[in-house]
This record gives sequence, C-alpha cells and structure tokens, in this order.
Amino acid sequence: MVYDMDFKVFEVDSLIKCEGEAPILRVEYTPTGFEEVPMFYLSNANNTNDERFKFLSYYQVIEYFFVRAQNYYFLEELKSIDMNNVNHNELRKILANYKKVTNEREALKLVLKRAIDIPKFKTWINSNSEHFDIYCRSQGYKIDLSKEDKKIISNIVERVYGYRCSIAHAKGDVEEYIAIPNISRKIIAAEIPLVKYLAYEVIKNCSEI
Repeated sequence: MVYDMDFKVFEVDSLIKCEGEAPILRVEYTPTGFEEVPMFYLSNANNTNDERFKFLSYYQVIEYFFVRAQNYYFLEELKSIDMNNVNHNELRKILANYKKVTNEREALKLVLKRAIDIPKFKTWINSNSEHFDIYCRSQGYKIDLSKEDKKIISNIVERVYGYRCSIAHAKGDVEEYIAIPNISRKIIAAEIPLVKYLAYEVIKNCSEI
C-alpha cells in the first residue's frame, strides 16, 4: 500500500560551519494537514536504516496519541454522571476504569480502536500473502482475522506491544529506552510493515489541527 502524506524530509546544516562560528540549524517543514510532532517521528522512521529504531519510531507515532485517547475515554465515561446530582459510587467506578487504561498496553488499544478500520485492515493483510503468513499464521502473537473486530484489535495490540517490549523497555517514568538484543534484525524487519501501517492510520485518523 502506498501512502501519499505529502511531507518533506527535514534537513539540518552541517554541525560545524567553520571554526569559531556557532552552527545554525534549520528545519524545513511543509504543512500536511497532520500534526507536526508525530510527522517528525514518522519522518525519522522512514529515513533510518536501523530496524530497531525504525520500529520504535513508528511506535512513537502511535504513542504520541496515548494521553489524548485516555482523555477522550475519560470524557466519554463521564457523560454518564449527572453533575447536578453526582452518584459518587458510579464516579468511583469511572475513576477505577480510567486507572486501568493508563497503562501502556491499554493506551495502545484505545488509540488503535479510534484509528483502525478493521475491514480496511483485513484488506491490507489479505492483499499480501507474505503479510498474511507472518501476522496470521505465526506461532506467537497471531492475528486471527476470523474473530470479531474487538478481538482483532486485541490481537494487534498484543503483537505490537510484545515486539516493542522485545526490542526495548522503558526505564521507570522517563522517556528513555534500553535496547535488548534478544531478537534478530530479521524478525524485527518482518514486523515493520505492520507497525508502519498502524502508524500511518493513526496519524491520519487521530491528528487534530
């Protein structure tokens, strides 16, 4: 599948222009109708040759929308509360449910629920026999297209999140990653078309300009 996102790769000047002169860094960005920050993550993914960083950069596109998806979930749940006559037991249930979606796996699920059209996703998978063999016939993290939409989303989440954790893991609450070389580049490369497809769908369907 070809995506025409109509954006330009940004370039920076040479770090050292000449002796004694501070470098001047310029970033070129062509407005695309999509949000700039995830577009830069997307550009980074498209222009790196390292499989691990490519996968993680596409994942960053999706990750960018985690908090927003959680906020929309909370606002939707809050609609059931009468603010003029608050049922505090029901409010506690809503807060408890919100707490459950604050972990990374559930946040990923919220974003994909908002962004992924399952019939379109099935068409993408079935249009390429290699994709079908890798993603739907694998021993681990199998995506079963015969299941209902909700289950397919869960399958996708488990696969993407599982490989993300096999490549890198977060250090506490900081935005840093430690690479774990326990998975081959060949295996990671096979997962890139899937996470790339998801990243493009997410940025198209979740961007707010």
